[in-house]
Amino acid sequence: YDYYWSQVTHKLIIGLSPGIKGFLRDYATAAKLAVVWLDPKIPAEDTMLRKFLSAMPYGNGGIYMGWWPEEAAGIERVSEYGISTLASDFSSNLTVFGGTSRTVNVKPTPNKPPLNNKIYISLILSDGDNLQYVEHLFKKLWDSPARGQVPLGWTISPAMVDAMPGVLNYLHTTATANDNLISGPTGLGYTYPNYWGNQSYLDNYVSLTQDYMNRAGLKIVTVWNKIDGATNTNVGNSFAAYAPLLLGLTAQNAGGGITVYNNILPSQGLNATYCPTESSMISEINRHISGWNGLAPRFVSIQANPWEGNGYQSFVNVVNNFKSNTNIVFVRPDHYFQLMREHYNLPTDPATLVKIYEAENTSYATSPFSHAVGRSNDNGWSANVSQDAEGMMLYGPYVTSFPAGQLTTTFKMKIDAVTGNNDHVVTLDVRDATTGIVLTTFDVYRSHFKAGGAYQDFSLTYLNIAGHSLEFRANYKDKAAINIDKVTTTTRIGHYEAEGAVLAHHAGRTSGDGWQASLSLDPTGHMVYGPYDANVPIGTHKVTFRVKTDNNTLGAQSLASIDVRDGTTGLSAASMELTAQQFSAANQYQDFSLTFQQTALNHPLEYRVYFHKRATITVDKITVH
Repeated sequence: YDYYWSQVTHKLIIGLSPGIKGFLRDYATAAKLAVVWLDPKIPAEDTMLRKFLSAMPYGNGGIYMGWWPEEAAGIERVSEYGISTLASDFSSNLTVFGGTSRTVNVKPTPNKPPLNNKIYISLILSDGDNLQYVEHLFKKLWDSPARGQVPLGWTISPAMVDAMPGVLNYLHTTATANDNLISGPTGLGYTYPNYWGNQSYLDNYVSLTQDYMNRAGLKIVTVWNKIDGATNTNVGNSFAAYAPLLLGLTAQNAGGGITVYNNILPSQGLNATYCPTESSMISEINRHISGWNGLAPRFVSIQANPWEGNGYQSFVNVVNNFKSNTNIVFVRPDHYFQLMREHYNLPTDPATLVKIYEAENTSYATSPFSHAVGRSNDNGWSANVSQDAEGMMLYGPYVTSFPAGQLTTTFKMKIDAVTGNNDHVVTLDVRDATTGIVLTTFDVYRSHFKAGGAYQDFSLTYLNIAGHSLEFRANYKDKAAINIDKVTTTTRIGHYEAEGAVLAHHAGRTSGDGWQASLSLDPTGHMVYGPYDANVPIGTHKVTFRVKTDNNTLGAQSLASIDVRDGTTGLSAASMELTAQQFSAANQYQDFSLTFQQTALNHPLEYRVYFHKRATITVDKITVH
């Protein structure tokens, strides 16, 4: 410290046992890093360690590489100084891996399955934040011939963006549709965020983690506060505010409890942590699915460690053990959190989020709305028959910054009871305050609610003009007690790649980035249909099919039909024939949209493309607003 600390970088420091002669030492030399071996449990060594840590950048990406004499004591100590640990004491060739191309080809998230009243189980393999594990045992597990048979979350470190970007890119490019890469503890590095004493520095760290997560293609963070610690509220709220693209968090306090931070970011204490064997995973799953009544989804997350005999086949065996139970669905962790978000009335894809407005003032947000009737109550803005007359229980905020194009605004509401007269209880609309034109409106009746006292989404879609002032309104009809929790605007509420899972096909095959039915190879029939989604919110909607043809010279001849079909009644809510002359050019994708109202509860919707066998048709994707 006295002679060399001033000559090396203070951004990183390495902890390495003197008995380790190679491995990380070439990296230390190349990056001009100090190498120490200090035990925070020994007072004299702790004093010296604190001198080094206090001179490092607090909460601004400071990293301790290598490892510790004892894990918990070391991680806790550097966490106090806003520094995270990158486990790497036996890592080899980081000077080579760190010099490879920074290009990371992240695969898009596959189509999410529809939410049903099922038990959803997510399996997670721990310890991928350890770079030497990624180089060795992780690689052996990744090379399993069975990989891809079952959904699995593989933890890795977002710091691979710097430390080994080529390896990170290899993992993405070789991943199957069942392999989901997620972040190990706790984001950019291994830290106990509950032990950070400075909130602004923690916020900076979370923001930096978001940047690395985004570049690494990761959407879920495993949060550790020792091996069995819960996540403090201030930490969860920091991730909600400064890592807005995350799908969710896991915590190590086993039990499965779910918390939604700042009304936007779900976090779950893993149902089981660090399971050593497949039998322990099976036992924990059986314990946590016991007593399920089938009335609502249940979410069960199981973490396993790789050190005590769990191989890839262990996860295959666990899934196969439950294959006869049709109420159990194993899903990737990203799908798991998307389904959880849908159940909790949150945007399933945070990247689509434009803005969330609370209906009332909260500890974390000031509401921009005005109110003619009602009051702040029960975590929302409420109006009831005994205290209020008919009137606007919510209007505003006259926002002008929303992007141009098709948007969806969703009101999260609940009613006191669904029994009695089918009253018209509230009218929702979106008004262009610049022109005075109501862009979309929907009358909500008592029968539109699934149950009394339970929040539900009601969505309105509309075309926004850049710079125009938007007003969102809820006109209370004085027929029931209504509570509005929040108003959320997104660029879409659903997205399906035509060639992906969830959608089905009677004709055609995958072709490039879409699903193609060929004039020479395929019969007439539905080339795309599904996903039978019974959770599309009540309200006004638009579904857009992105389609191309190889021949647009056939005039008024219909090449394909598109429709939205109610899977319960068998009736089409909207349909259109796609004629050759509607395509402005051959072999170029073009959007075709249908508008419809969803008024029936629990009716599964499917979006269909019917091939007429007059020209080759390719469907790229289907987007729901």
